[in-house]
Amino acid sequence: MTWTYCALYAAAGLTVPAAAHLHNVSDHTVRAWLDGVEIPPQAAIDAVADLLRRIDHTVDETLHLVADQAPDPSGGTVQLGVAVDDAEARTLGWPGAGVHRTVIGQAAAALMHDGYSVDIVPRGSTPESAAAADQHGA
Repeated sequence: MTWTYCALYAAAGLTVPAAAHLHNVSDHTVRAWLDGVEIPPQAAIDAVADLLRRIDHTVDETLHLVADQAPDPSGGTVQLGVAVDDAEARTLGWPGAGVHRTVIGQAAAALMHDGYSVDIVPRGSTPESAAAADQHGA
């Protein structure tokens, strides 16, 4: 189960502090799971699996939103705003900035595959990303 947890942890972009926040345990406990000193409980594995499904769902929503607002990929550059720290990511409902980077990175890769030009910027650092953050209520 340790290998399962480790693989899911990495795929989600978790860090020790973010995983500790997600599971409501200490950093020490997460490190023990990752190092194989302790076996992570099934609930922790399930929580990360659920997080990965949420990431996939959010990426899909992002792709649909972009396609609705900019159906022609040649119409300019899509800006995606990324949280700069764990505190900001948590205001968006993610356990840490690494997880939010995973969401944004996967969305960017899919958009580029579909022919869009993508620019990833810190959230709120440009007029466009600030307006998007305001529009989406976070």
